Amino acid sequence: MSFEETFEEYINHYTAHKEKEVKLKVIKDAIKAHYNNQEERLLKVNGVVARLKTKKEYRVKEDIYEYLEDYGYLPLVVSVNKGLEKQFNLSSARTNHKSSVRLYTGGKAIVDTEVIASKYSYFQSYDLEKLSDEFKRSFTEEKLAKASLEEVKEHLKEEMPSNSISTDYGTLKLTETYDFDMNAVFDRVSKNKEAFIKMLEQNVYEILIFPEETRILMSGNDFLGEQTVEVLYNKPNIKAESLFVKKRAFNQYKKDGYVLSHFEIDIDPFEFFKTCKVSKTKINDLIQQGIIPEKDIEPFLEVVSETEFIEVLNEGSVEQQSNLHHQKLIERSQKYRSNTEEHYVVDNSLPSSTDIKIDIEDFNF
Repeated sequence: MSFEETFEEYINHYTAHKEKEVKLKVIKDAIKAHYNNQEERLLKVNGVVARLKTKKEYRVKEDIYEYLEDYGYLPLVVSVNKGLEKQFNLSSARTNHKSSVRLYTGGKAIVDTEVIASKYSYFQSYDLEKLSDEFKRSFTEEKLAKASLEEVKEHLKEEMPSNSISTDYGTLKLTETYDFDMNAVFDRVSKNKEAFIKMLEQNVYEILIFPEETRILMSGNDFLGEQTVEVLYNKPNIKAESLFVKKRAFNQYKKDGYVLSHFEIDIDPFEFFKTCKVSKTKINDLIQQGIIPEKDIEPFLEVVSETEFIEVLNEGSVEQQSNLHHQKLIERSQKYRSNTEEHYVVDNSLPSSTDIKIDIEDFNF
């Protein structure tokens, strides 16, 4: 199938999914109208749940890191700094990695959602019993239509002649999204450092540390990680290539008299995570999911806005959400506890007569 044919199929599936999506929204709005006519905060009927939720936007305070560490939440709510991703190869730490295609229409609608919604306006007159049945049916239909759309998008992605292409509906682009397992990021950052070492004169060495590209002078008795510079210089890495330096530059370093070696630096996990920015979105998500008790974390947050909304979903989805998120919390917290037991705060003053040291601040996280 050609790209043009696949793209036409994509538009057809997009339109079909949008219709199912709008229909489901109309049914949800009808259920919400019934919810607003009662006093309770929770409405249940035939396995369908409507509940009032509050979304808050926060500004975090500086002392929040200690609270997050104490309860094992810290790796769950921090984000990778842009500089860190540039300096380190963090591909193995990526999670929820997805590539897809997206159509940028410049604000032009492919389908008229108002026309679709008007087709289903009769749902507003349904009672809760009939609405709950329609919701469950429509919920399944929307999921199936979305799955079909995603399948076509996969085919379209493979047929794309380039990363971006103009169409009659707008610009179609390949997209990539991912998050990071911050425990895996810590493991990657605290290990696998490389040093290009060159002896300038007796017991004086020039060191180029990668991926940070830090250049320092050290004596042979100074330590890089757990070994001295002299030991690393005399026992270079046997690998024929570098993890961080491209082949041409690597060969030039060798020609200039450098030898490649590698070492590890122990970093206290808490000190590392403190260099990462706390994500307000991640904190809000964990509060909404009930993982972080709002009353416990409130002293470390400043609420800047609040928005109430009514959520409508299948009763089974509520339990599944809770179980899934709590399982993720347990696994990541256990990983963090393991790190904190295995890594200790290092004394950055290295045993050197020149008092040269490798400090966490030398590395631009």
